[in-house]
Amino acid sequence: MKIAVISNVFSPHVIGGYELGCLGLARAAQAAGHRIRVLTSRAIGRLQKRDRASDLDVKGLFTPIYDYENIISGVRCNTDPAAMGGILPANVIALQYELESFQPDAIWIFNPIALGPVGIFETAVASGIPTTVHLMDHFDGTVADHQVGFNVLPRWIRAKSKMGAIACSRKTLETNQVHGTYGRTTVIPNGVSFDKASQPVKSLPGDCVNFVYFGQIESHKGILQLIDAFALLKKRHSGKHLQLHLIGSGSESFRSELDQSITRHRLERDVVQHGFIPPSELPERLDTMHAAVFPLRPDEPFAYVVIEAIRAGLPTIVSRHAGVAEFLPQQYPLLLHDRDNSSELASLMGRVLLDNQPVREWTSRLQTLIREICDLDRSCLPRCIEFLREGSGVTQPRRHLADMVNDGLASWQSSLQLQLATSQPNPAIPVGKRLERWVRRKVPTSTRYFWKRQLRWLSSRKAG
Repeated sequence: MKIAVISNVFSPHVIGGYELGCLGLARAAQAAGHRIRVLTSRAIGRLQKRDRASDLDVKGLFTPIYDYENIISGVRCNTDPAAMGGILPANVIALQYELESFQPDAIWIFNPIALGPVGIFETAVASGIPTTVHLMDHFDGTVADHQVGFNVLPRWIRAKSKMGAIACSRKTLETNQVHGTYGRTTVIPNGVSFDKASQPVKSLPGDCVNFVYFGQIESHKGILQLIDAFALLKKRHSGKHLQLHLIGSGSESFRSELDQSITRHRLERDVVQHGFIPPSELPERLDTMHAAVFPLRPDEPFAYVVIEAIRAGLPTIVSRHAGVAEFLPQQYPLLLHDRDNSSELASLMGRVLLDNQPVREWTSRLQTLIREICDLDRSCLPRCIEFLREGSGVTQPRRHLADMVNDGLASWQSSLQLQLATSQPNPAIPVGKRLERWVRRKVPTSTRYFWKRQLRWLSSRKAG
């Protein structure tokens, strides 16, 4: 199959796990014999965060996305609401020409936010090419929140009804069908490669036990709650040498907040901050760890790091309501109910220390389960490709793509002009005009005509 993969950002401009997940699926699909072309935004200047995916056909045809820089490095940027919930004409035109040139058998959209999502969806549907959206984040809320002036949410809903959707979890599918439903749907968990055998579950050492968190180092990932729980764990098990390792990068603003929390708990020697580690070096670093902790918020769509930790043979504590927990047994003893309850989180970390043998047995069971359902090459990718193929029954457009795009852009531009016209303030009225209107309101018509006749008579006398 020829597949056009659409992602708002892509290597070398990468933010986190879900963008890396798109990269993994694109590479796996290409290795399976499919022709892949990735259509993404152009990464220039400070947007180049990682190495380029030189093994893939990547085209940076969409306008650069600077909006995320406020998240990544604190660089301020004014966000156009149309980028998050409307249409960016330049991106629509670029996508139209690329689809006409490449002529893929399927379109696989990963994240349209910041590209003008309504325009991306409408153009994909108008092409008549079977289109599937891979839901790894919550799009509906973002699009709805960025309806400014005139509302194009009905256009978003209409486009969704003509597309298929693969969701990484049931909860993610639900949040993406708040505003309209997709034509057909399925739930396929995110996957990782199991080319190498899973690492054996290690026994706890007698000298130092290392807990680890890896991923984005940001407040919404529950890092501060983890610091509070680790401080409590140290008090409860003062006789043991415990360390918490944080692997990953985050914003400068949060790093300052994190350092203050570590200092407040006097954990400077016990919390090790590794910073960013290349994915190729992560397995070696995880091999020195003994348990992983992920106090994720309830709306976390999935979390690749959880299955990566289980694959690495680490007993893994994870929030019960995170998307990935849907694929774990509900009786798994290391599921966290409330990440804001530092006592509960500390107790689960303590369980790793006290009940290590039962915890190790559970980890071995999870490795077998995760390998069956989350193997990227043998399970996840084949299911995704099959779903893409099943979309071939989509009705082909009755009109030329260019004509449909032109109509859509004309409608968008007309709405902008109407909004502009209705939102402009009334022009300032000259003083003379305001005085004339006051006279008309205050002086009777007969009186005004009388004085006009007198003025004309005087004027004629002077002229004579």
